[in-house]
This record gives sequence, C-alpha cells and structure tokens, in this order.
Amino acid sequence: MSAYKKISCVVKDGELLQAILGEMGIKFEVGDSLPLYGYRGDERQERADIVVRRGWIGQWANDIGWKQQSDGAYSLIISEYDGERAAVKGTLQYFLTHEVMQEYSRRELLRRYEAKGYTVTEKRLEDGRIELQITPGRRTRIKRQTRQRVRVGR
Repeated sequence: MSAYKKISCVVKDGELLQAILGEMGIKFEVGDSLPLYGYRGDERQERADIVVRRGWIGQWANDIGWKQQSDGAYSLIISEYDGERAAVKGTLQYFLTHEVMQEYSRRELLRRYEAKGYTVTEKRLEDGRIELQITPGRRTRIKRQTRQRVRVGR
C-alpha cells in the first residue's frame, strides 16, 4: 500500500484547473472533501476537492486529487507509487502532474500579464517547454521599453 504525500503546486484557481482537465479530456469529480481510493479500491484517509479516479489513470494506480488549503491554494495529493510514475514521461501520472500543471501555469501567466496590458506571444520549444515573450502594450505605462521572457517548463 502506497502512502499519500502532498506536493506543493501553485494552483490558486480551482475553476481554471477544472476547465483545463475537462478540455484535456480528463474525467474528474468535484466536491467537498471527497475520499481518495487506493489501487485495491480501499478508501484512504486523505481527502481532496478535485479528484481524478484511479480507474481513469490505470489498473494499478491510486486516485490523484487536489485539496484546497486555508489560503485558497490547492495542494496536489498523490501516492508514493503514482509520484514515482509521474517521473516517467508518457504515463498518465506524468501527464497529470506535468502537462496539466504546465498548461495551468501558461494560462495563469497569460491572464495576469494581459490584464495588465502586456502583449504576450508564445513559442513551444522542441523539448516541450513553452517560452512566453512579454512586451508592454499600449495601456502599459513603464519608464523604458523592456522585454521579459518567461519559460513554462517541465
């Protein structure tokens, strides 16, 4: 039986996370303090508010979830086994912990910078990372013209 562990990730918008999961075709459940189940179907003590059930991930997987903390941010709750599988590119555990989080970070950065009047262009690199080029827009007041590059990577 794998123990669960919490992984810090900067997810503050549960609705955005849910939208991304849905758009990526990932089946999930939403509720207050939903139980997580192990690979044998045994209910664990850990609870989460957004849950991807083990049946969707794979036969030997455990549920994976995100639990909203008192500060409003979400922590990823994943078993040791699935945490190890998350390091293997091509697994669904990798997809959930890397690809989904990369897309969340990309959208959050786009939303923040565009709301402040910046122009954001993006480029997908061969290794899978995303490079965002941020330049001041007309509405942005700054003392000198600057450019920033932000990499959203794995």
